Amino acid sequence: MARSDNERWYRQLKMGDIIIYAVVIMVSLLMLFMAPSRLSGGNSEAGPLQALIIVDGEILHTINENELVAGGEYSFEAHGLHYLVSYENGSVRIEEADCPDQVCVKTGWLRSDGQISACVPGHVLLRIEGEPRLPDGVSSATYEDGPDVVIK
Repeated sequence: MARSDNERWYRQLKMGDIIIYAVVIMVSLLMLFMAPSRLSGGNSEAGPLQALIIVDGEILHTINENELVAGGEYSFEAHGLHYLVSYENGSVRIEEADCPDQVCVKTGWLRSDGQISACVPGHVLLRIEGEPRLPDGVSSATYEDGPDVVIK
């Protein structure tokens, strides 16, 4: 049935349409109020900085903040693939991997809470959590923040 030009669009709505719109708006508002810290870019419950190496959903190794700052390497095998994780100056990355696509290596350095590097063939996640404890008198604005993603 075609709508005449004089008839308003909202007069065509049925009760089911209105219910669907109301449900979508309520779910959106609920999600907005449940995660305000994620929207503002911070995590109010963030603990000390640490990096987690997760294989098949299980934490294989944890690198604490002191180790992340001091620097070092950690190597392991998962699903027949060899990985080398390096860390320094509070950042961590998968430096070498035997996986065919090398996406985990190309991800680069992780510095901020919530950043991850994933290797699907090896079922490996490298995730950084928490916020660095800064010395007195030093603000987080002192540290430069680089791009989150590089697309070629």
